[in-house]
Amino acid sequence: MFSSRGLAGGATRLHPAPSCLPGDADYAVYEGELGAYESHVGLSCSTGGATSISIKPRPESAYDLVVPTNGVREGSYGLRSPGIERPQAATACLPQEISACP
Repeated sequence: MFSSRGLAGGATRLHPAPSCLPGDADYAVYEGELGAYESHVGLSCSTGGATSISIKPRPESAYDLVVPTNGVREGSYGLRSPGIERPQAATACLPQEISACP
């Protein structure tokens, strides 16, 4: 998951929470349109391991997803109500593997 804050010029800085799996040392970033919650597409397949990334301005109707990766697979996109996994992006960076936290 992540938190975002508006920055000067309308940019957004994302702060992903650490993954519960120790091998997940990188993140992929996706964007979608509010109200169309399966519309997310890739913005960045890697943050280079950084836990903060700034994204250029975009419409206020956009949402962001930050997904943990380990360079071979990406993890969960988070849960929708009522606890259902969000679907993987049609243009995913890596194959998805969802594992339970230890």
